[in-house]
Amino acid sequence: FQKRHLSELGKKPFIPCKCRGSIQWYTADQVFFQKRESEGNDDRNSSIAELLFQQIEYNNFLSFAGVKTEPSLEELFALMLQKPDEVLDSIGEPKYKALLRRIASNPPFKRITAEIRAAPFLLGYLIVDEDVSDEDNEKTTSKAQYLLAKAEDVYIVDNAFLRRQFPMLICPQDQSLEEFYRQIGSKYVSEVVAKDFEVMGNTFRDTPLTNSFAERIKERRPLLLSPSITSRPLVKNASAILDNLEIFQADSIKAIYSFERSSKMINVTCCSKVTKKKSIAIFITNDFEMFDVGSCIGELILQHCELKDSFFITSLLEASVATLRNRGFPVDRIIKPNPPPVVQVEEELRADNRKDPKKPHYSDTNGAAANPTQASGNDNQNDA
Repeated sequence: FQKRHLSELGKKPFIPCKCRGSIQWYTADQVFFQKRESEGNDDRNSSIAELLFQQIEYNNFLSFAGVKTEPSLEELFALMLQKPDEVLDSIGEPKYKALLRRIASNPPFKRITAEIRAAPFLLGYLIVDEDVSDEDNEKTTSKAQYLLAKAEDVYIVDNAFLRRQFPMLICPQDQSLEEFYRQIGSKYVSEVVAKDFEVMGNTFRDTPLTNSFAERIKERRPLLLSPSITSRPLVKNASAILDNLEIFQADSIKAIYSFERSSKMINVTCCSKVTKKKSIAIFITNDFEMFDVGSCIGELILQHCELKDSFFITSLLEASVATLRNRGFPVDRIIKPNPPPVVQVEEELRADNRKDPKKPHYSDTNGAAANPTQASGNDNQNDA
């Protein structure tokens, strides 16, 4: 055989294999050699290849014709795009997720095509929360059902609270997979859940509560905007937003969350709204929770605010300066403390002289008051 003969032969289904009691013919790229005993069985591809492809014994002639020992990652990915359901049924959910991790860590494609975005090959999980009560307490348990879906139908959880409000397919809780899903076209939960607020009752300005709240924001402003505190990117006008905030006190506030055709209304204690003058106003209730404030501030100054960011900003606003200092925050460098009062030494000395003219007055060569004890010590040294 010449090379051109083998090349032409590799494109034809000439390899017989027994499949479900009958003989079927396969091309060289549709079958793979069985692993030899000496090679071991710990290879990550071997078990997947055995489940997805026909296996034959090693043969030199078939090796020249194009049959390989194991499928490449590109071949496995191509099969996932073409027949995702068959691949999932054949290898099971754990191995399918492991295969997705391999693809995410080493993508077998140069660019993301429309075919990849439209293919329903991604694992999505539908989480069902159930409240289970016993004699002592009540617990919430979660059950997950997995489905295959395309990227735009699976969402990345960046806010567990919003995820619990609506049934939706979510990405596995894995950082590498979350980045991969995001790259292909999945969106964050906070991006797809619309949020609006309704301020109920009367609103008040310049109350003791709003004034103290404004003072706290002003005091912690350097910490909130410092690049050394958090690596989260800020919005371009974050500084101007904090400087021009209007603070109002409201009787009550309701948050309205919407996803697709469903909506929910929940009581909250803080929110932000754009006023008629196009400025940003923060509304707080009398018994506001600092976490609601942290979430509100985070959504205003951060490009993307996750739940952990809300907790972090809450701690910056709620903790005392001493507590923040003990936790390692550079509060003395970022939050400028009030300078100590300047002691007018000369004026105090003049006042003392007026009260007791016989009291001796000591000063150094610069005119500053000297320590009497130190002066007498120098005299004793000279006498010695």
